[in-house]
Amino acid sequence: MLRAFINEVRQREVLRVVAVYAVVAWVILQVAGVVIAPLGIPEWVMRALIIAAIVGFPIVFFLAWVIRIEAEGLFFDLPLWRGISGERVVHKNDSVVVGALAALLVIAAYSIGVRVFDNIPDQDSPPGATQEFLGAPNSIAVLSFEPFSDSGADRYFSAGLAEEILNRLASLKELDVAARSSSFQFRGQQYDARDVARKLVVRNLLDGSVRRHGDRIRVSVQLVDGANGFNLWNETFDRDLQDIFAVQEDIATGVVAELKIALSLDSERELHRKPTDSLAAYDAYLRAIEQLRSPADQEVMRAAVAYFAEALQFDPAFARAHAGLCEAHLSLYEMNRDSDDFDAANAACDMAAELDPG
Repeated sequence: MLRAFINEVRQREVLRVVAVYAVVAWVILQVAGVVIAPLGIPEWVMRALIIAAIVGFPIVFFLAWVIRIEAEGLFFDLPLWRGISGERVVHKNDSVVVGALAALLVIAAYSIGVRVFDNIPDQDSPPGATQEFLGAPNSIAVLSFEPFSDSGADRYFSAGLAEEILNRLASLKELDVAARSSSFQFRGQQYDARDVARKLVVRNLLDGSVRRHGDRIRVSVQLVDGANGFNLWNETFDRDLQDIFAVQEDIATGVVAELKIALSLDSERELHRKPTDSLAAYDAYLRAIEQLRSPADQEVMRAAVAYFAEALQFDPAFARAHAGLCEAHLSLYEMNRDSDDFDAANAACDMAAELDPG
């Protein structure tokens, strides 16, 4: 019986058809995996293609068995076993095989239909009702924090604080953090969190506001689910300015806890790491960063260099200030081709690497 079945499979070239199907399905899935995300196609389409490819194997096997292509044309050939003489001999087992394969075909078609249509967003549903999304659960963008006032002091401090939190989260290998150049493009704009998340291809957004008054600071932050625009977590920190590093750590820790991220020992150390012990050095560093991120011209870059130098006067071991000084001098060198700026940049980069090899 088994030998007869194998002979029948060979004669009908079923395996050849299934092999061709496997190659075609694999190519389709590879292409889909590359183009689905950039084209904004929902995730459920990829899942539906995978399911269809899997259940398609028995369907293709069945069709290759019952349909024969001969010189005279296309024939629907029931699975009858060949006898020794080569004549067709009907067995009761034939109806069992046909029935089983037909049942499998119906079940597969039903499963695919349910899977696909259940995942199609309802056109009458409000925006954000569907959970389809492109970003991974551990992906996040830190947006520029907004100042409560329009004073220059609040602007540089709020933007710098957001960038420092971004850097702290980016140091954790368990998180996928959007680059500052991408996430800070929405600074000062009104936006829908869902649109921003789709554009940056992240699942979560962190934004906030900052009020600085004398030696006190109030920082309000919120973690938003980019799929639906709902708040996952929010907190207000009303502290002394001297506690700014603790505020950064608390915000980063809150994000990690809310996203349920398990950190390695190295990441734990990075999470609790302070950039400097000097508040004066840190304030000068934030002023320098604000200049460095402004539209580049020589006057602005010279101001950035001066602020970085001031920060290093307060803390000569401030690695980030050395790195910023390197970047500012390189920008100046690109503008004026002065070798002194190139040498200063090289020295600052070497010092930053020596102080912080990581």
